[in-house]
Amino acid sequence: MRYLTTAGGRGGRLLLLAAAALSLALPGRAATGVTLARDGKALLPIVVPPQAIPAEKTAAEQLATYLGKISGATFTVLEGGPLKPGAPAIYVGATGFEVAQGIDPSKLAPEESVVRTVGGSLIITGGRPRGTLYGVCDLLENVLGVRWYTPWVEKVPTRPTLILPALDRRSQPYMRFRSHYTHLFMDNGGPTTPDPRWKWFNVHNRINEVTTSGPLDESVGGGVAYGPRIQGGHGFAPYLPADKYFADHPEYFSMRAGKRVPSNGLDGNHACLSNPDVLRLITEGVREDMRANPQAYCFTVAVNDGGSSTICDCEPCRAIARKYGATEERYTDAGLVIWFVNQVADAIKDEFPDKFIRTLAYGPASQPPVGIEARDNVIVQICAGPRSEAVYLPRGAQSYELKPVAGWTPFCKHIWLWDYALPCYTTPGFIRPLIWKMDQQMKYFKSLGRVEGMFQENELLSAEDTMFAQFYEMNMWIFTRLCQDPSQDVEALATDFMDGFYGPAGKPLRQYLALTKARLPLFPYRFWDYATMRQAQGLFDQALAAVKSKPEYLDRVKASRMQLDLAALAWRSQIIADYLRQGGKAENYPFRIAVLKARLLTSLDTNPDPLINSITSRYWVKGHPGREPIKEIIRTYIGEVSAGVEYTPLPAELRGLPPARVIDLAAPAMATGYAPLLVADPEATLGLAMPRTESGELPMNISYWSGVPGRSNEGGVTINAADVKGPGYHLYTGPTFPLNEWTFLYMTASWGVQRHLYSLYDPAHPDRKWTAYASLKFTGPALPYGKPEDKPGLFIDRVILVQEPDAAPATTATTGGGPR
Repeated sequence: MRYLTTAGGRGGRLLLLAAAALSLALPGRAATGVTLARDGKALLPIVVPPQAIPAEKTAAEQLATYLGKISGATFTVLEGGPLKPGAPAIYVGATGFEVAQGIDPSKLAPEESVVRTVGGSLIITGGRPRGTLYGVCDLLENVLGVRWYTPWVEKVPTRPTLILPALDRRSQPYMRFRSHYTHLFMDNGGPTTPDPRWKWFNVHNRINEVTTSGPLDESVGGGVAYGPRIQGGHGFAPYLPADKYFADHPEYFSMRAGKRVPSNGLDGNHACLSNPDVLRLITEGVREDMRANPQAYCFTVAVNDGGSSTICDCEPCRAIARKYGATEERYTDAGLVIWFVNQVADAIKDEFPDKFIRTLAYGPASQPPVGIEARDNVIVQICAGPRSEAVYLPRGAQSYELKPVAGWTPFCKHIWLWDYALPCYTTPGFIRPLIWKMDQQMKYFKSLGRVEGMFQENELLSAEDTMFAQFYEMNMWIFTRLCQDPSQDVEALATDFMDGFYGPAGKPLRQYLALTKARLPLFPYRFWDYATMRQAQGLFDQALAAVKSKPEYLDRVKASRMQLDLAALAWRSQIIADYLRQGGKAENYPFRIAVLKARLLTSLDTNPDPLINSITSRYWVKGHPGREPIKEIIRTYIGEVSAGVEYTPLPAELRGLPPARVIDLAAPAMATGYAPLLVADPEATLGLAMPRTESGELPMNISYWSGVPGRSNEGGVTINAADVKGPGYHLYTGPTFPLNEWTFLYMTASWGVQRHLYSLYDPAHPDRKWTAYASLKFTGPALPYGKPEDKPGLFIDRVILVQEPDAAPATTATTGGGPR
């Protein structure tokens, strides 16, 4: 026999949990308990077979390490087994001992595991490549109480005498594909340097596809990997690059307005799918990739990125699209895409029966087709979701992001979801109570029976959002748990995390979480009022007091309070207005800029939180060229949002309106695309404005767009140079419009300032209308008051939404509408 590894150590308090859902008793065998260690001494060796694959050896090493941390004992890993066959031991992998107990690992699924105690021994085995490793994780987490809350925070119980109860567990993750993306995987070692702790966080929590945390190599059983040609999730352009084909074969590419146009993969142009040479080239490319990448699970043939309503406008493509569901009232080219992808899938299935073609229900292919089904070796990944402002789904299955999923189920056997979690495209993103939305989603997807995979885009896109959302770590951990078993109680998971991660501060923070849950119907526009902010800050005061002598927990609470303080600054206009309406005196307002700014900067400078200190921004941000530590971008934003004054009343034209009909969005509460565009301006509301000075912004749009298929509409007001009211800020009246589940307001010719409004939509009052007003300042030499040295520009300091009086009476909460 050969010694592979030993491990020992100590940890926290033991917590024995009941078997998790999806763990089923195996028939015909009576399980018995087993003692693994007594008084800090290991009683059993860990045995792996000589023919163990790397992931099974890793499983044994991880088991030895964590049993050692729990008991303080040193557990020895042996290759080949004890001298006497069948002697008591911990048998890991396909040792042969499990076969004698009626367990055949070759019949278990690739991620399926069996954990059984029998005759003084423990068996942990599973299908290949990841089953045995996941069995070890299942035992450690769901039986012994180990938690991997974040890449740098784990909870390990302590019990020198370690006795397992009788176990007979059979389990595998519910979702076949489990993935999340965040550029927080990166550390400050460089733009592509992964922090290795993320890899183990993913492995321990059974995430089986990762984007940037380092490869899931054979030492951990690999993962559900994509083929090599993929562009941000998309897949026509990599197989049909315009720089290679367009000059000689423009007919391979989309037709627009009677002309063929190339595609860079990001511009909303695609390929001419009715062209047989396009089918030949893409099929040959896929076959080539499958031969060269046998480890890959699926290969992407999918629409390119960018906004477009069709794949190709040539008549042959339109005829196929119409045949499979496209109409003037219901635009969808999904049928055209499925028709094309099915041919690729048919061409490769005999040579590669275990491979899949992955395509996207995205852009022009979002809505399900009619009269055509995807082949059994095709995965349709539905890119659904209202993104950042949806933190719950009050309409259940009728919520706009869930309806397309149900609509696709008759047309494909294998469905994956691309979930836009947070913050994604809208700012400010400090408070995102997402766990209830995830809970609803997962349970609903399980009920459909065909949703087999989840990818959560959990990234940060603009500088206001680089102060990652509050309880970001909990959201991510609970996502990994629900991927294992959607039936779990999300409130119990939240309690587990809060108490484990924050220690004695967990109780008041759970009360804070309950407060945010109660406010969800008001998110985000009426979420904050003075009473809510006062109660929220009071609960954080209690949390800090509970851990004042426990520095590790204290730092975590302080880090989580930063988002609350930033929210108090960003939304101060409406919070202070509410405070003053209740008779408060301005000089007594407790959450003043100076207090919050000082607390934020102190926490930023002294807090060891790895999310603050070890992460590099993925995106270029104005004022922060290249990749820069997020800590420095946060520092800049704290300075921006805390500039100016505490409060500015509504413009005189709107002061007499009932407060329940008015939503006042000062500059910090607006969205600005990919850059932090807040500048100090003494003329502006709160002394802050969003500048647009990179190019002239006249004519200037105040417009809305409602992109629900079949009910799309758009309109707005255009401000020309002649409409500019003069120097300084003036209030301009924008459009009056109804809402639906996918309405947003946008401003400037480039849509560079936008606000999603679907959380205001009330399906009980679909005709209810709103009017948008914008406070704007224009500069530039072409204006009558301009000077030659002036730079053309636009400054936006306030957007005000007013519910029209001819609608149903306004209330302080929605009536069941909510996010798309």
